[in-house]
Amino acid sequence: MARNVEIKARAERFGDICAIAQSLSGQPPQLIEQVDVFFHVPEGRLKLRTLSPTSGELIYYKRDNVPGPKTSSYQVVKTNQPAELQAVLSDAY
Repeated sequence: MARNVEIKARAERFGDICAIAQSLSGQPPQLIEQVDVFFHVPEGRLKLRTLSPTSGELIYYKRDNVPGPKTSSYQVVKTNQPAELQAVLSDAY
């Protein structure tokens, strides 16, 4: 499984943060619209992230419920049928 560290924070002076990100990446910030649907599973977390009608990701991850930065182990599978996959997962879970 891949791993990452999740940090959630409030961003004040958002315009300044965007300017710093652009200077580091060489590109303007990009808005990514997505819808996450979570499914109750016996262990870990399972969510379907829909990015468009023909693009989505099924994401399974494990993460402790603790305040502050958290390490997650995760797996991602891409799909070109997110609505159909959501229907199957909704029936199953």
